[in-house]
Amino acid sequence: MKHLLPFCFGLLFLLAACLPADSSDPAAAPTGTPDPGQPTTPAGTVVPSTPATLPPGVEVVRTSLAAALGVSPDAVTVISYEAITFPDSCLGVNLTEEMCLQALTPGFRILFSTSTGDQWVHATEDGSNYRFATATPPAGISPDA
Repeated sequence: MKHLLPFCFGLLFLLAACLPADSSDPAAAPTGTPDPGQPTTPAGTVVPSTPATLPPGVEVVRTSLAAALGVSPDAVTVISYEAITFPDSCLGVNLTEEMCLQALTPGFRILFSTSTGDQWVHATEDGSNYRFATATPPAGISPDA
């Protein structure tokens, strides 16, 4: 009987650890890369009204994309953007035979409208690194810009 009490407490802790996480806990929210070809605007996506409302990282990528296309930044429109945590340093866009650091990387999933069509771009929070998540980046631009 004396050994039954510690056994019961141990069993109680084991069962409590197996319970699902509270769905209202933001840390329990799934992270990762949504399908870049997804045509609809996912929940939690922000649709900007003016460039002045864009986070600095999104604006950096918009300006860089315009420069790479050789057009005015006004010719590149942000359709939507979403803050996301990518599963690796390649921002969820892994190129063939490429090694990526397996570390959670905060950033943005951005949909741009350009003269070459709509482009999904994954970027770091500060916009210093971005990658095209579409099958074909605009002509003349490396997929890992």
